[in-house]
Amino acid sequence: MWSIIGNIASVCSIIALPIAIWQIIDLKSKVENTEIGIRKVLDVKEHEKFDNLFKIIVEQYHKISDLIPQVIKNGKSPQEKKCVEINRSINLCIVELSPQYSDILKSLNYAISHIEKFVESTEESNFELKEARDYLNNAIQSMKKINKEFESKVVTMASQGNEK
Repeated sequence: MWSIIGNIASVCSIIALPIAIWQIIDLKSKVENTEIGIRKVLDVKEHEKFDNLFKIIVEQYHKISDLIPQVIKNGKSPQEKKCVEINRSINLCIVELSPQYSDILKSLNYAISHIEKFVESTEESNFELKEARDYLNNAIQSMKKINKEFESKVVTMASQGNEK
């Protein structure tokens, strides 16, 4: 009698082992798919944040571009308050921008440095603002490049999503 029970238990364990292995493999593939989905969502969220920062930086670029001729016409002192506001906006972008974008961060830091030099300077020159504008332009060009890379990544993700 015990041998029959032992044989039944052996048959059950032989059947149960492949089922357990199959369930583990199935669970692993579901976890991997979930991780891929989460990465895609995080990429989209980061791109949205990046896009908002891009808009702010472009806006600050235009503000500096508008200030440059005003320094020659109206003098330096009326423009200092605007420069402080521009610096504040760029600083907020630096805080929000991910460290992986080191070249953009470097350009933004240089732009801030030149704006600060303009504010601290006693000269009535717009040279420092021109330099800051150029560094902001460098940051904008780098951000455009990253936007293009993300757009191609989105196209790839969309085409992969349609295949499934």
